[in-house]
Amino acid sequence: MATPETVYRALGPREIEARDQALELLSVVSGLAQPIGIEDLQHLYDQVLDEALEHQGDLIVSLGISFGQTFMTEPDFEWARVSDEYGEETVVAVKSFQLNAAPVSMIDKRIQRGERIDLAMLRRDTIKRLRELVAAGDIMER
Repeated sequence: MATPETVYRALGPREIEARDQALELLSVVSGLAQPIGIEDLQHLYDQVLDEALEHQGDLIVSLGISFGQTFMTEPDFEWARVSDEYGEETVVAVKSFQLNAAPVSMIDKRIQRGERIDLAMLRRDTIKRLRELVAAGDIMER
């Protein structure tokens, strides 16, 4: 949830370009066209874990952005940039509310821990929880 110090804004031109480059990188690496479906993302995620590559930073960012892109099929989500006490990050935000998920961090933390996860379940559970929080009425509007 957002704190009073949290600032949301639309992605600027450089951030849109970085997002699009991340999506394109995963397409090039995987040979798959965007949007990459959750099943293919799962395969790529598992492959990153199995191969334990040394320098996979750009690939992890691309996986996270592509994971976030799967939220864009839902009408109540949008890309945003959030700044808070932890820093600044491109996030998937609930439209009109100060509530978000950080897909790059979600993927990065799990890969760093070597965590085997079901991305479809993570997506479904994240969407469900964000919608529950909005429905509870305790989330500030932007």
